[in-house]
Amino acid sequence: MKPTLTRLLFKLPFVFLVLVLAGPFADHPPETESVRKLFSKNVFLEPAVQGRPLPTNDWWTTLLAQSPFPGRMYAYPFTVSADASAVMAVPLK
Repeated sequence: MKPTLTRLLFKLPFVFLVLVLAGPFADHPPETESVRKLFSKNVFLEPAVQGRPLPTNDWWTTLLAQSPFPGRMYAYPFTVSADASAVMAVPLK
């Protein structure tokens, strides 16, 4: 399906609004105590993936920065938790 002039003209105001309302992106995060605490955490990575971007919205991301047991994680349809003795996966209700 080829884009028509009507479709392009219809989308133009939305693109303009996104560009204007989004504003510029910051070059660096704010200098606050919570940001310093976040960036001071050790991230447990294999050497092959160090220095590469990491997903931050996956259920297992907390495993990378909290050691040794991050607490409850939600891998739908389960709640997964672990301690020194076992890993437990419980279905969500």
